[in-house]
Amino acid sequence: MNATNTRHARTTSGATLAFLGGADTVTGSRYLVTDSTSRVLVDCGLFQGFKVLRQRNRAPFPVPPSSIDAVVLTHAHLDHSGYLPALVRDGYRGHIYASEGTSALCRIMLLDSAHLLEEEARHAARHGWSRHEKPRPLYTVDDAKVALERFVAVPEGGAVPVAGSMTARLLGAGHILGASSVYLDVDARRVCFTGDLGRSDDPLMRAPHAFEGADVLVTESTYGDRRHAKVDPEEQLRDIVNRTVHRGGVVLIPAFAVGRTETVLLHLSRLRERGAIPDVPIYVNSPMAVSVADVYRNRPDSPDLWQRCADPGRGRDDRCDVSSCGCRRAHRMDEGCSASAPGRIRHPANLPQRTLSDSESNGRWGGRLRCPIKSSRFRSRSTMQLRTRCRPDT
Repeated sequence: MNATNTRHARTTSGATLAFLGGADTVTGSRYLVTDSTSRVLVDCGLFQGFKVLRQRNRAPFPVPPSSIDAVVLTHAHLDHSGYLPALVRDGYRGHIYASEGTSALCRIMLLDSAHLLEEEARHAARHGWSRHEKPRPLYTVDDAKVALERFVAVPEGGAVPVAGSMTARLLGAGHILGASSVYLDVDARRVCFTGDLGRSDDPLMRAPHAFEGADVLVTESTYGDRRHAKVDPEEQLRDIVNRTVHRGGVVLIPAFAVGRTETVLLHLSRLRERGAIPDVPIYVNSPMAVSVADVYRNRPDSPDLWQRCADPGRGRDDRCDVSSCGCRRAHRMDEGCSASAPGRIRHPANLPQRTLSDSESNGRWGGRLRCPIKSSRFRSRSTMQLRTRCRPDT
């Protein structure tokens, strides 16, 4: 399949389900439901990863954007939402329905994505590495701002008419703030799009809402062939931090800016409050991650988040106060730290010793952790702790 092809599944008499992305690759989630009168697009993500996949973002959208009546999002990650500015620029005129948490995160992520795309185009023009004489970004910050005006925040659990006779209902999926499973009623049948599902025992997010049944189920299967190890991440993190700090090193933790960073900060906060690790400074090497942490912290009443911090005496079912998840005491890299550029680590050896740094990972050119690690002192004393998916051959 390429970006201009579709795969169709018959859902009911006169209605079809087309996979415009998220098929034969794990990114670019785009599912088009069509009945006799309306078209609804569930998710509108960017293709990410290898160049051959990223090039699909430049292909014309498989159907005219103006022919789509509504967009419904499962969550804010760019592989589910990142193509929206281009869709709106190219003619989409309907609403974008999303949970309140997803709407809040998209205001950060889509603008950041557009900024990085513009930065990448300028870099390509300046250094001549693009095959185009005048490299252009996939979309601009202005495109993202226009797309954000079309968002409509949807409360959890309520049925919302989205197009024609189709109605959508969003139930918590536990993946990140605002993540939802979408139940779409069409022609007296129900299609459920699970979106990315979180764990039932996540330390920060509420467990996914129980499946309520559907005639057609579309679910993510990126990690469907493995089981999570039964380990305590805080114990592992405690040992790594103590061992590294004892020898005067720096702990670098590449982590996704949305979701993973907030969880890592929560674990570090709990360990520090219990005296299980030294009270060393924590630097967040991502302006976007700092902004996202503020969204998590400022939404303590969100149904997605545990409500009070668990300690060993309270048990697994207790809830976490997001205002105590370490966000308040984490510093941006441009606050009190010698780095060659704000927001990125270029020479970790210049960081203060006995420091922990939480950084973006697995992003595009502008968001990667840039870490040449030239210093032998850094290599011998410090630790790179990976909390992300890696290909087996890396």
